[in-house]
Amino acid sequence: MGKINKFIRWVGLTIILVLFLTTILFIEKKRAKKTCQAIDIQVHKAEHHPFIDAQDIQGQIAKNAEHPLLGMAIENLNTKKIENSIKSHKFVKRVVVCKNWQGDLKIEIAPQNPIARIIRTQGPGYYLDEEGTKLPLSQKYTARVLLISADNEHVLNAHLEKMKYNRALVKLLSFIHKNPFWHAQIAHIHIDTESNFTMYTQVSKQKVEFGKPERIEKKFGKLKLFYKYILPFKGWNTYDRVNLAFENQIVCE
Repeated sequence: MGKINKFIRWVGLTIILVLFLTTILFIEKKRAKKTCQAIDIQVHKAEHHPFIDAQDIQGQIAKNAEHPLLGMAIENLNTKKIENSIKSHKFVKRVVVCKNWQGDLKIEIAPQNPIARIIRTQGPGYYLDEEGTKLPLSQKYTARVLLISADNEHVLNAHLEKMKYNRALVKLLSFIHKNPFWHAQIAHIHIDTESNFTMYTQVSKQKVEFGKPERIEKKFGKLKLFYKYILPFKGWNTYDRVNLAFENQIVCE
């Protein structure tokens, strides 16, 4: 009796497996006949910097595709190749491409997010993103981000290639960018030949001598005290400059 039960279970499992494989083969065969019916492109917003949209991505795909994707057999769509094509766009940070059973091609785009713009007197400027990567200017849109200028533009460009300096600068820019108060207040940073930073604000007339891009949180803590306690008491136009470069003190003149 036990052997019969085992045999019945084995036959049942075999039938289920055959049915499962038959179903998969049927679906795959049906899928092979499917053609691309639609291209759904989702571009995530990058903090109100519309450097790219779905139309730009469609143009990027068309520029690099050998044949139109719409109407192509789903099984012939090379999602990795499409991803690499889209990644070559200068304002695309990440992209995911997949296809579904209905014959739709799904594309999700994470665009680059510039947080500062380098101003140059000789040649075009460029943006810096959250990781310190250089991004070209766009003819489509100008981002309202923190401006950076330098006495020696060649030295600044060389510095940006050095990982240590790049990290320090990006850390400072990210700190300003992520803090709503400082993001609204700091409009422009100028870098002198000694790599000292001077900041210019949106509201007050004082220039803020920040010094080197180090002890960032402590320096901004001192600057917050200056805005909170000194300016309301002395008056917003009393001082022309405030120096944060020295340890544990604020110099106002």
